[in-house]
Amino acid sequence: MLVNMEIDSDIDAQLALPKDAINYNKCSLCQKLLSVPPIMTASSEKNQYVCGRCKDVKCETYTRNTLFENIARYLSFPCTYENCTEIIPWGLVELHEEECTHRKIRCPIYYQECDEEIEITKLKSHFEEKTYIELEIWQ
Repeated sequence: MLVNMEIDSDIDAQLALPKDAINYNKCSLCQKLLSVPPIMTASSEKNQYVCGRCKDVKCETYTRNTLFENIARYLSFPCTYENCTEIIPWGLVELHEEECTHRKIRCPIYYQECDEEIEITKLKSHFEEKTYIELEIWQ
């Protein structure tokens, strides 16, 4: 699947990686795709990479993998959330993940001792199933 997006003045095409190539390129820490910069490589370990989502994990042996980043800027990546079918260009993945309606959140009805993680699109049915409250906003 190809997504056409203008990424700079010379190139206007995005390429989608085959599924097996995508699954091979995952962060060693969070196991999500290497689709959020900066991408870091462990100097002491081959094939150990860290994505930008895990950028707060400090390690002196990591170096920035600019080769991967320079290639990845021409690629599109699938959303990491289950049930989401979006294909997102490099550089917009983190923004999409923050706004994706398929991301899971902890149930906000904490006072009922519910600690389930629910996909945002399924919150209404979760509330109804647990019979917490009937909210007018769902009508």
